[in-house]
Amino acid sequence: MTRSSRIKRKPLTKAQLLPLSNANVRTLSLEAHVALAAVRSGQGGAIQVGHLARTVYVTFFLLDSTAEGMDVELFQRAESVVDQCIERASSLGKWFVPEEDLALFERLLKLYDAQLEAVPAYRFSEAIGQFQRAMIDSLRRPFDSAERARLEFTISELRAQMK
Repeated sequence: MTRSSRIKRKPLTKAQLLPLSNANVRTLSLEAHVALAAVRSGQGGAIQVGHLARTVYVTFFLLDSTAEGMDVELFQRAESVVDQCIERASSLGKWFVPEEDLALFERLLKLYDAQLEAVPAYRFSEAIGQFQRAMIDSLRRPFDSAERARLEFTISELRAQMK
């Protein structure tokens, strides 16, 4: 491959190469832990479950950034628990994670916290971008009526919580 045919990438800044600031690490970690605590207590809602989903995906996308590896099945299980939580909220009106699944999220949060302290800022930004693209791609199934109904319910719940 010649030099001119490579994709030219803007050089990363010093700030992008450095780890996240302590304040950012604390804020992001606290967001995730508070979301889990709210869902655990039965006081959670769409926003908190959204934070848990983001944490699951970002942790997965940052797996290559830490020495500690995790089984992909753990992430698939967490994704399934989040989906079930949304379905329960749709049918029962309650946002909660069963007690037996809480340890799964606690384990993921420990890894997430370690990743936040270790990864350069640009890697975290890339992982957030991957999460956002994954969410957008999941919305591109307009003819899947079950998925569409679930999405409409979640959006209406988010709007209600923001009022």
